Amino acid sequence: MALNFGLSHPFGSYANNKDLTTDGFAFNGLTADYSGAYYLTRFFGIAGDIKYTSNTIDDNKVRKLLESEIPFEFTGDTAVTYSLGYWKHVSFLAGPLFTVSKGNLSADVYALAGLSIIMNPSMDVTVVVGNERYRRTTSPEYARFGFDIGAGLRYKLNDKYGIRVFASYFQSSAKGKIQDEININTTQIDIKTYSTQVQTLNVGIGIVYVLNTSSTIHIDDDTSPY
Repeated sequence: MALNFGLSHPFGSYANNKDLTTDGFAFNGLTADYSGAYYLTRFFGIAGDIKYTSNTIDDNKVRKLLESEIPFEFTGDTAVTYSLGYWKHVSFLAGPLFTVSKGNLSADVYALAGLSIIMNPSMDVTVVVGNERYRRTTSPEYARFGFDIGAGLRYKLNDKYGIRVFASYFQSSAKGKIQDEININTTQIDIKTYSTQVQTLNVGIGIVYVLNTSSTIHIDDDTSPY
């Protein structure tokens, strides 16, 4: 088992900042995960991972784009309220793990896939002029497919503990609806979709704990994955 912490670097449309319906406006963030592996042989096992990642967004850029989309009837001397947030996603992943070892050092390569809960940031605005109101709200679709492909190095400190460094590529998607509501005498509602790929490069370090060793994998053996 391993408890890991690291940095999350967004790229692609997730980091772009030009379109409120396709871009993520994401900045660098933090990631943490609790992972484990069960070895079927000395070189192959099944790995699992519970991962949490958060990325802040470019608030200034989002505010400017939201302001540019306010209908002209609501410009001028108006009361404008912005509601902004940040990206959060939790993933439950599993897949194959391959390991080669020499002495106290082990190298891992893995490919994990599963369920990702993507929580889009709020990018909402409300404008009030007398009894008239313009409001833009977002509603995400939380459950998405995600995968994580990476490699790591582990160094065994003793029979039970070690340290680990890793780098991985994570990808999922974020989808949702954007609702524009205009109240001028009557209510007009326009709904459009939001969609972007969530792509991050993650690097970090962790603490490894060996729960047990089988009779066929010996701690003192140079080919042991531990």
